[in-house]
Amino acid sequence: MPPAHPPADHPPAFTNQLLAERYEAIRAARAAAPAPIMPSILQRAGNFATSAVRHVAAGAPRCTDEEVAARHDICTRCEYFANHACTKCGCPLSRERAYVSKLSWAGESCPVGKWGPIVREKSEVDARTGPATLGE
Repeated sequence: MPPAHPPADHPPAFTNQLLAERYEAIRAARAAAPAPIMPSILQRAGNFATSAVRHVAAGAPRCTDEEVAARHDICTRCEYFANHACTKCGCPLSRERAYVSKLSWAGESCPVGKWGPIVREKSEVDARTGPATLGE
């Protein structure tokens, strides 16, 4: 493999060729990697419905913006994260608290155990996250 940075005495054409070769190697490696496989639309709908029922049954507890951001950061570093979604459960992932997803629902957890439910006292729920309504 060529050095990370060519010596200063190399002509620009050599440097451009080196960069082009590296770019092509990276592009080829990405193209050769298997595309992430999402659960079927039926499986994703079932996963969402199950989570939604649990969420409503628990009183629809919501996460704070900081908690959603922390969960999102964990997900983006996960091997199952692709195209702004979890390829394990199929949930779309967004940092927006008002967005309807497991990231913003305090009682939900990661399907592979990387983050879990957030449990609070009732008074803390009202003070920190406000009413559990859509479109906040």
